[in-house]
Amino acid sequence: MHGDVNEKIYQYSLSTPWDISTAQYDNKSFSRESQTTDAHSLFFHPQGTKFYIADEKNKRVLQYSLSTPWDISTAQYDNKSFSVTAEAQDCRGIYFKPDGTKLYVTSKTDEKIFQYSLSTPWDISTAQYDNKSFYEPAYYAGPLGIVLSED
Repeated sequence: MHGDVNEKIYQYSLSTPWDISTAQYDNKSFSRESQTTDAHSLFFHPQGTKFYIADEKNKRVLQYSLSTPWDISTAQYDNKSFSVTAEAQDCRGIYFKPDGTKLYVTSKTDEKIFQYSLSTPWDISTAQYDNKSFYEPAYYAGPLGIVLSED
């Protein structure tokens, strides 16, 4: 979970998997303040070794590594980011293909989802726009997030 007020990401554990009523704060956090004060989405690598933040105001995706998988207190900024400024007016939601070769970015202002390819899986600095986007105003206005099915 990340907060808007103090620019931190907080780690919680669930004593019963997938049951948020069992959430307990792990007393672990990470400050993202030196990289962004406008985070709107988090996405974790399936093994918990990396995570990514959608920086809405600066229209970019930031990459972080965790020296201990799934332990947010061990996070470090990789000094890698990818700007979506050429395509999008903001960067609200992010989602990666499970193998790390595709990135999808939602823009609330553009009311679109943009698709990118990563030449090196999970390395955000290798992302390139695929010249593909999705726009369906009949079903939503200003997408804030995205989740895709593998099929």
